[in-house]
Amino acid sequence: MIKISQLLMMLFFAFLVACNKEKTKEKIFVTSKNYYWQFNSECSNTFGTSVNFQFDKDGTSHQYGFNLKDGYYLIKNSSNAPKKWIVKNDSILIWGNFEYKIEHIDGTIINLSYPNPKDKNTKCLVSLIKVVDGKFID
Repeated sequence: MIKISQLLMMLFFAFLVACNKEKTKEKIFVTSKNYYWQFNSECSNTFGTSVNFQFDKDGTSHQYGFNLKDGYYLIKNSSNAPKKWIVKNDSILIWGNFEYKIEHIDGTIINLSYPNPKDKNTKCLVSLIKVVDGKFID
């Protein structure tokens, strides 16, 4: 028969593992200085442009452009002000004024989804692909 102290110890470790899992997802979003997440969405027209983000430990994200001459550069205007972000319930990214379902996440790609604003019965897919120096990470 399991003693109460053993049961409490198992519950405590299960709690630690559950809390650590969410923090791990948040850590995946955070990028170091020269790394960026390249944003692609099937519901918004980003084709031909390089839209990149860095997610900071303080819970803000910043948008960057990229060109071969200058590399990455911070986009500074009122519509691209830093946005707040947080991982909620281990499966939702709250980013700015939007909620995205986390479909897949690892160190090189994050797949998100959200309801299509034009057709609520379908969803839009977003991919964030980790890049450095304009190149994808293997």
